[in-house]
Amino acid sequence: MGFPLVTIYHQMAQTLGYKDILIGVGKGVIFGALIAGVGCLRGLQTRQGPSAVGESTTRSVVTGILLVIVADAVIAVLLYFLHL
Repeated sequence: MGFPLVTIYHQMAQTLGYKDILIGVGKGVIFGALIAGVGCLRGLQTRQGPSAVGESTTRSVVTGILLVIVADAVIAVLLYFLHL
């Protein structure tokens, strides 16, 4: 949009706080743990055969996306009630 980098930096420095960064990193850790856990669980549940691997991968992705959406909603509600 043509803004100088210095202007963007000053606006971000005024608006972005440590709380925002910590919440973002915390959510990333939670989401990563959920995705890794689902991937491991679905991997252990995989049956034999190449088609079973594809099916298990699809289930893992769908479950991971669903859990991330639910976890994000729960975190948003908690942060709202904690006034963060």
